[in-house]
Amino acid sequence: MKGWINAVVGLFALCFAAPVAAQAGPVVSAPAGRLQGEALDGVNVFRGVPYAQAPVGWRRWRPPEPMNAWRGVRDAREFGAACHQPVARGASIYAGETPPMSEDCLFLNIWAPADAQNAPVFFWIHGGSLTAGAGSEAMYDGARMAREGIIVVTINYRLGALGYLAHPELSAESRQRVSGNYGLLDQIEALRWVQRNIGAFGGDSANVTIAGESAGGLSVMYLMAAPDARGLFHRAIAQSAYMVTAPMLRDNIYANFPPAEAIGVWVAGQLGASNLRALRTMSAEAITNGLAGSGYFPFPNIDGRVLPRQLVDVFDRGEQAPAPILAGFNEGEIRSLRFLLPQPPADAETYEAERSAPAMAISPRPFWRGIQATILPRACSRRRVTRCMAGPPSAWCAGRRRLARHRFYTFSIMAIGPWTMRICTLFTRRKFLMCLAI
Repeated sequence: MKGWINAVVGLFALCFAAPVAAQAGPVVSAPAGRLQGEALDGVNVFRGVPYAQAPVGWRRWRPPEPMNAWRGVRDAREFGAACHQPVARGASIYAGETPPMSEDCLFLNIWAPADAQNAPVFFWIHGGSLTAGAGSEAMYDGARMAREGIIVVTINYRLGALGYLAHPELSAESRQRVSGNYGLLDQIEALRWVQRNIGAFGGDSANVTIAGESAGGLSVMYLMAAPDARGLFHRAIAQSAYMVTAPMLRDNIYANFPPAEAIGVWVAGQLGASNLRALRTMSAEAITNGLAGSGYFPFPNIDGRVLPRQLVDVFDRGEQAPAPILAGFNEGEIRSLRFLLPQPPADAETYEAERSAPAMAISPRPFWRGIQATILPRACSRRRVTRCMAGPPSAWCAGRRRLARHRFYTFSIMAIGPWTMRICTLFTRRKFLMCLAI
């Protein structure tokens, strides 16, 4: 009798096991380890995938270290924590609710077509002034592009002082005698992870397009200039990017623009830390919140190693990655980011004085150095391109540009919408054969 009951129970277990297994979600075996994701209407989604060791403790303010392969099946159905950022985010239509945060934040997310085979890869870098944002934000959901046959990867990278602080003591403990640029190094490490693992998700590691908006677009430009990123991507999209002078690591060559290490010493003083050990014992929240409103602005630095030269100099010399680049701008973009606007002048006389002041009197170089305003006109003057338009960023697209082995495309849109995604999709799939004026 007992054996018969066990047999019946076993039969019921077999009958109900199949539906449960079918609902369990896709499992991928990658070099990094096995991952269980979620199936959503023809798209397999894997969230919160760690691509580097947690940058905590003695790893704070050090280059990212590759993630060790894990054992068993890792649950990849929930997003990982965002990197630390100010709780009160700037007034912007792009800023949503502050996500859960942790210093253990080096995660990426993948949206892949369920039937992906050798699919192109779209690697997205979020914006947020290198201070805020996360790859898990709702506006970066990659499902729609995945249904177009593209694998979408979004990433987190270290922000604020935790991602870009340079300091003499940090440089002294580095083998290369450099510091800062940790957020950029995170992006490079994420690209290395993609090269090693994306094939397991049906992606083509030889067809990776890096893309970003605002600070993400700036990051795209720096990745094109960074020797360590060479060969990790094959196309680039810079939406609302900019080229501005970055601080040198330790050389004081710009008036009123201190070196990055000197800024780091000032930051430590603002936080009441006398040395690097004191900085490392502080909580990530104390560092992030302690600098809010202090005037500190995170930025990469020119250290001669991670970043050999200023962006404009790299592009002028033709030393950037030999990859086609698509650059896009939004009409009236600054109106959606009012917190970036300068303070209104006190009176008419002040306004006229500021308006007529030479750019070099305001900063070592004009602050806004857009792609079209610098690279393309200079290239045209040297006859390196077949056709060129030296117009403002809001001008309509003028056609394909060639700079030596590099292809430049531009587009301008009135508002962010489906066309933005469509252009990026065509470009990523190597079907962007002409410049679209929309």
